[in-house]
Amino acid sequence: MLKNALLLLSPCLAASAVIAGPLPPGENSLEEAQEREPCKVQQVGAVLGPRLKLNFEREAQEVFEVACKPHPVKPGLTLATLVHVVRSRQGKVDKERRGFAVAVLDLDGGKVVSLFRETIAVGETDSISSLRLDTARYNLAPGVRALGVRMDIDDGFRCVQSRENSYLHLFVEEGTKLRRVLKGLPMESWQLVDTEVVCNPGPHLEESSSRSVVVLPTRSEGWSDLQITATRTLETIGAEDGQTHPKVSKVLEQTLRARNKSYVFQ
Repeated sequence: MLKNALLLLSPCLAASAVIAGPLPPGENSLEEAQEREPCKVQQVGAVLGPRLKLNFEREAQEVFEVACKPHPVKPGLTLATLVHVVRSRQGKVDKERRGFAVAVLDLDGGKVVSLFRETIAVGETDSISSLRLDTARYNLAPGVRALGVRMDIDDGFRCVQSRENSYLHLFVEEGTKLRRVLKGLPMESWQLVDTEVVCNPGPHLEESSSRSVVVLPTRSEGWSDLQITATRTLETIGAEDGQTHPKVSKVLEQTLRARNKSYVFQ
């Protein structure tokens, strides 16, 4: 199981992030802010590879997932995020760990402008199946705009009673470093409600949730508060009439307030 507060294992459900205020020029919708764009892997590898000591060539099989996107407010810079192989000091591949990195790059100048990196512990059947850069308008403080990464986890389709996924991480630029200010907020979740039988259950209730994030005008320690709202759908699955019976409700889960210029979701 992923052990570093990616929290729980998860499936892929639909989610959204709603950000207060207009989107920046060139971003007409939240879907556009979150969608994946073609990545110039060779250019990214030429700049970032030496810094991470990675070979970006496909044949090397050292980079498992990579996503890129133009910087939303700094023309000429590129955002990149990737999952990569981790090796021991002896050069052997560590099958129980993966590297996770986020970077701001000047591809034309051949420079790594700012960087975040960490090592993630994984289980035998777990894998990071998708990374997406989220450039919606997370304006947290005057002159501080966070950059988002959404991470999907594939748990090997094991029978479980609940799952979470689409973990949102937010980063801010501080000199040559990217600092994470929100870690692993699950934007999607699913659970069985009235049964503990998790493999091929009979008629039962399922609850799925998609979370949204709103940047509020109120502030704590000079940083905007974040409102987390869940849209929950309760469905009867396997009813005698063969139909599902959805019941949708919205619940305000939590208002996150900055402490020491970061946020914690509990």
